[in-house]
Amino acid sequence: LAALLLGSLCLVVSIGIIFKVWQLATYTAALEKDNPQQPLWRYV
Repeated sequence: LAALLLGSLCLVVSIGIIFKVWQLATYTAALEKDNPQQPLWRYV
C-alpha cells in the first residue's frame, strides 16, 4: 500500500511539474505575441 501511495504521489508531482512548465511556455509565447486579450489562466 505504501508503494502504491508513493507511486501515485510521484505521478501527481510529475503531472504538476509538466503543467507548470507548459503554463510558463504558454505565458512566454503570449508575452512575445504581445496579445492584449489575456487568457483566463493568467489570473489562476
